[in-house]
Amino acid sequence: MRCFKFNEGWTFEKSDSNSQLKAFQGEKSAIQVTLPYDAMIREKRTADCPAGAQSGFYPGGVYAYEKVFFVPDEWKTQDVELEFEGIYGTARVWINGGLVHINRNGYMGFLINLKPWILYGQENIIKIDVDNSCQPNSRWYTGSGIYRDVNLLIGTELYVPRDRMRINTLSVQDEVAVIEVCADIKNITGISIEAECIIEFCRCGKTVAQEVQHVVFLQNIIETIRVQIPVLKPEKWSPEHPNL
Repeated sequence: MRCFKFNEGWTFEKSDSNSQLKAFQGEKSAIQVTLPYDAMIREKRTADCPAGAQSGFYPGGVYAYEKVFFVPDEWKTQDVELEFEGIYGTARVWINGGLVHINRNGYMGFLINLKPWILYGQENIIKIDVDNSCQPNSRWYTGSGIYRDVNLLIGTELYVPRDRMRINTLSVQDEVAVIEVCADIKNITGISIEAECIIEFCRCGKTVAQEVQHVVFLQNIIETIRVQIPVLKPEKWSPEHPNL
């Protein structure tokens, strides 16, 4: 899948009774931010913070992030996902007013399929409210809110879905190494299609090994390709020569 950063154009505000009242009255105290944006580090440190030294004496809270984004018509024939690499703590994701996902693990990333929720050819609104007010909840500083990147993932025609490629070194000798590549490829063209899959290993801009496979992909299905590729005279890793 093609990956695009989705970090620009967000607004942020800390949610409390005052901000909710202002919003009701038509006023907003939201500020423009670029993600990642840790809300905890911007809190006022207090000696009586419930988490104490474990959070660096920073309190938690409830926060709201919001972004307006345009959805082009061509997304109708593409797979579109949103990846959150990390939000601390309990996060609720809303798209166009609908509750899409609840995430309670602040350390793990998660994916959202946007297709059931977005409107094409117009502006869409995504809102995330994050609750990290229940303190203490960790043995160390956690941060609050969207403290890692957000990525937009686009899949067109034939593509490798997120985290569906695996590379394994089967053997390594001075003369040759054997590398196995296993990849799932999804066909969303709506028809059966034959494609040429090219697997290359490159070093310093030069191809050092290559394998080509012709694969027939049935309509709207995921096919798995698996190849074993020899690499001649591999430059092995050692502490003195840390080749990758």
